[in-house]
Amino acid sequence: MANLWFHFSSSMFSMLCYLIVCPTLCHANFTRNDELALLAFKIYVRDPFNHLANWSNSSSICNWVGAACDANGERVSVLNLAAMSLMGTLPSQVGNLSSLVELDLHSNNFHGNLPKELLQLYKLKILNLSYNEFDGKIPTWVGSLFALQYLIFPSNSFRGVIPPSVSNFSKLVTLDWNNNFIHGSIPLEIGRLQHLKILHIAMNNLSGNIPPTISDLSSLELMSLSFNSLKGDIPNEIANLINLKIMYLDRNQLVGYIPRSIGSLVSLQQLELGSNNLQGYIPKGIGNLTKLQLLNLDYNNLEGDIPEGIGKLDKLQELYLNHNILQGSLPSDFGCGLPNLKKPYLWSNKLSGRIPNTVSNASKLTLLELSGNNFIGVLPTTLGDLRYLERLKISDNNLTTSDASNSKTNIITSLTNCRRLKVLVLLANPLYIKLPKSIGNFSDSLQTVDIVSCGINGNIPLEIGNLANLISLSLDKNVLNGPIPTTIGSLQALQFLSLEGNDLHGLIVPELCEIKPLGCLHISQKKFYGAMSPCLGNISSLRGLHLGSNKLSLEIHSSFWNLKDILQVNLSSNHFGGCLLSRVENLKVLISLDFISKSYFRDENQRFLRNAINTQSSKVGEVWHMGLSKACGGHQSHSFAAFNCDIATNPVPGGGFNGTEFKLHGQAYIPSRFWELRDEIYVIQSSHNCFSLFLRCLFDLIFMWNGVPWVSNGSLVPIWINLHGLPTEFYAESFATLIANS
Repeated sequence: MANLWFHFSSSMFSMLCYLIVCPTLCHANFTRNDELALLAFKIYVRDPFNHLANWSNSSSICNWVGAACDANGERVSVLNLAAMSLMGTLPSQVGNLSSLVELDLHSNNFHGNLPKELLQLYKLKILNLSYNEFDGKIPTWVGSLFALQYLIFPSNSFRGVIPPSVSNFSKLVTLDWNNNFIHGSIPLEIGRLQHLKILHIAMNNLSGNIPPTISDLSSLELMSLSFNSLKGDIPNEIANLINLKIMYLDRNQLVGYIPRSIGSLVSLQQLELGSNNLQGYIPKGIGNLTKLQLLNLDYNNLEGDIPEGIGKLDKLQELYLNHNILQGSLPSDFGCGLPNLKKPYLWSNKLSGRIPNTVSNASKLTLLELSGNNFIGVLPTTLGDLRYLERLKISDNNLTTSDASNSKTNIITSLTNCRRLKVLVLLANPLYIKLPKSIGNFSDSLQTVDIVSCGINGNIPLEIGNLANLISLSLDKNVLNGPIPTTIGSLQALQFLSLEGNDLHGLIVPELCEIKPLGCLHISQKKFYGAMSPCLGNISSLRGLHLGSNKLSLEIHSSFWNLKDILQVNLSSNHFGGCLLSRVENLKVLISLDFISKSYFRDENQRFLRNAINTQSSKVGEVWHMGLSKACGGHQSHSFAAFNCDIATNPVPGGGFNGTEFKLHGQAYIPSRFWELRDEIYVIQSSHNCFSLFLRCLFDLIFMWNGVPWVSNGSLVPIWINLHGLPTEFYAESFATLIANS
């Protein structure tokens, strides 16, 4: 009996020792495993800023940067290494951190696939891998992380489809896979995520229809499916998402009508359906969305009137209805029920009627964009009461400044009260007013003035020079007269100036040269005379110079050729003389050139033409459009002297080289080597000039390549050349003479 008692006592003592000692040893073992896992992590990744310097045996793992332990201080429960510029792949040893609740690696440079060992993180609630370079397919096993509440992968390079196993995330609150390369359709199983509040899978390659099961996400507060290729209708069942606050379905290929039931989503604060193919009417029920702050229906095919209820959404701040085919008038009290409205975009519709005076009751407006409609009547001077207004764009309507019941008022004077105004665009309205002296009263905030085709008459007032921060001034196609005011030189921020198509006259004032940042100068189709100001060549910022159709004369000053960065030049239809092309090679990046129209050259240059040109009994006339006619900002040329300039392209008669045309009447010949310049050879055209020495310079450039004539065994290839309109005493003789002289 004693022996039995002894053995029993020994067993009990051993068990007691195990219960006391083993937990300490086991926890130490687990802690050691966590330590080894993190040290392996450190080995695998690059740490350029040495953030992980204290990850070593010399300190407790719970004190390591980015690591946090559980309440007992025994296991790593949080690993947050966000925004540390770490690089490399995610090592499989991370899976050994089996007590991890949160793993946050966002805003680093990790890449590669996700290791399958992440499956071992069965306690994981937060997984944030956003803003990295992870790639590969979204693994199907990800659905086995049953404890996950936040799955955040945006701005990576994940591919493949959304696995149906996402339905296993029964506790998931946030699913954010925005901005990846995920394709395929949204699985029906997504409707099982009963606790989901945020669904953000925009900016992918998703296709197919929006599944009706999405309406089962009864807890959903944010749904963003923008910038995909989703098709079909917006499901009516979407009205079941009564907790939805934000819905982004814009930039897809959705069709059909906006569901009437959308008016049931009374919690909505932001609704984006723009840039789809939606049609029909805007549902009146949208007026029930009294919490709405943003409504975007732009770039669709919506028609009919704007529902009156929209004008009573007192929390609405941004309204995008532009680029539809909406009709009818604005409500007569438009603005009265919109005290918080800041940005109404209504341009490019078929809206008509008057702009109501009550628009100024929307006192927080920062912009008003009504361009491209059919508005009529008087521009309300109450617009000047909008003290926060920064942009006013009402172009391409039929708005005036007076009618039968009003004396003529000057809208510009009233707008000077808008002290924050930056952009003023009134173009293509029959305003028929003078520019008042009060234009100089605009605040320093004004940067853009565009009053083109408005029937503006009278002089440009001297006070225009007060607009110290003006960047762009466009007064084209009006009936302005008189000279350019000398105060124009005070516009020291001006980059773009266009005064084309007016009745301005006089000299090109040298004060223009004082505008150092000037990039584009357009003063064609006027009555300016005299020499081109030599100081224009000192405006090093100049990229476009358009002085055509004036009465400028004499030779172009040598300083002009200092404009080495200029892209476009139009000096046509003037009275310039001399050889221009001999200096054109200085303009290394030129992409558009027209300086021949009606520019007259001296007699000694015409004598050269008689001796040098003879095209098989064709009369040589005015040469039209010597133009390199691509728009500013197109393909840059390499060397104008070698005629590597990107210019107008058309099919050549009878075939041709790479679709590039010499559209020039009267048949002539040039050497076959001319065809060997690949894509770098382009149209040579010219415009309404008596050209003489010009041809000498031009053909020197055409027929010489690094000093070698372009002749191949003496064979000549026919080409079309338009020499239409040159004075009748000029007759062409032979290109052979010209080639020989070259």
